Amino acid sequence: MQIFDELKLRGVEDIFFVSMNGVSGPEEEARTIFPDVIVQRCIVYLIRNSISMFQVKTTSLLLLP
Repeated sequence: MQIFDELKLRGVEDIFFVSMNGVSGPEEEARTIFPDVIVQRCIVYLIRNSISMFQVKTTSLLLLP
């Protein structure tokens, strides 16, 4: 992935925090180029994946306000 290479070439010395969708490729590259970066999985993906494990009836109860 060229994003982190491009950031490094543009003078970015360090990245503190990155939120990603859980794909392993970009996470590994971010850690290769910026070893101290904290990578967190995006909360939208965490919720979506968690809800997919419930039955439809239960999911509707979880999503009620």
